[in-house]
Amino acid sequence: MPEKLLAILSDGGLHSGESLGNQLTLSRAAIWKQIQQLRTMDLHIESVPAKGYRIEGGLNLLQASRIVQGCEQEIRNRIGELEVFLKIDSTNSHLMGRTARNVDQIDVCFSEYQSAGRGRRGRQWVSPLASNLYFSIGVHFNSGLTGLDGLSLVVGVAIVRALKKLEVERLQLKWPNDVQYKGKKLSGVLVEMKGEADGPCYCVIGIGVNVNMPSSAHEAIDQPWTDLINGASMRVERNQLAATLLNEIIPALDLFERQGLSPFVDDWHQHDACLGQRIQLVQPHQTVSGIGRGIHADGSLLLEVDGALSQYRFGEVSVRIAS
Repeated sequence: MPEKLLAILSDGGLHSGESLGNQLTLSRAAIWKQIQQLRTMDLHIESVPAKGYRIEGGLNLLQASRIVQGCEQEIRNRIGELEVFLKIDSTNSHLMGRTARNVDQIDVCFSEYQSAGRGRRGRQWVSPLASNLYFSIGVHFNSGLTGLDGLSLVVGVAIVRALKKLEVERLQLKWPNDVQYKGKKLSGVLVEMKGEADGPCYCVIGIGVNVNMPSSAHEAIDQPWTDLINGASMRVERNQLAATLLNEIIPALDLFERQGLSPFVDDWHQHDACLGQRIQLVQPHQTVSGIGRGIHADGSLLLEVDGALSQYRFGEVSVRIAS
């Protein structure tokens, strides 16, 4: 993999093929092949005739040591292993495929690019190289699978809290797993689980945050979206952003283990994009329209239809705010 080449090009400067070959002890043909590899990961590398290659504006690459350094000491103590990959099929799949580890610690996996990143209901998560944040958190719970209703809501609340610490405002939460900025998707959550219904279980929480989405990715996204740099006008160092998110999400998971969803319900309602809005629930065989009335204590969506209040659970529906 061309990690060393990417590290050199990340400074945004012009580098000739000869210079790159000398630094990496590779032929110019091998350098060209590695350039092509990086381009297949949705990275724009400019070729300047007679001068060389460059990534305009440079890249802010993730480094495990810098992310850990930005974490509070309590969070560092909770993390068993924090990995950063250049390319992986899916950070969720990587952690879900692991054998049991120390149940008292949390594993974290970041990747600069995902070849098979996915969102809820099997949708593709567009993952251009070194543009956004794609990471997963592996955590053990003792409450059993049946006690984890509302987990994605808790993570959404923690993401909002982290972004507000970085002075991002006008954030909303869209049930069950989206964080929005000005009504457009900014972040998403995917929770996968394995274990016993009423005993020990293992959860992997996949999180994507749009930081600086390249224009080449626009056509592959099938819903309104935004990012932190272009949409929210936020200048952010990605390692700092990653650490800030972990500093909020990991304590939220511990609190959820002890007290369930209740400590997060007020925060959810304060940012609920669906509250009081006419929305549509898209189900496999029908679409139900009604008015969003918040969430139940178990995390299910409350919808008023013809004056009657109904609950809709995770995995059953998609939510669309009616225009």
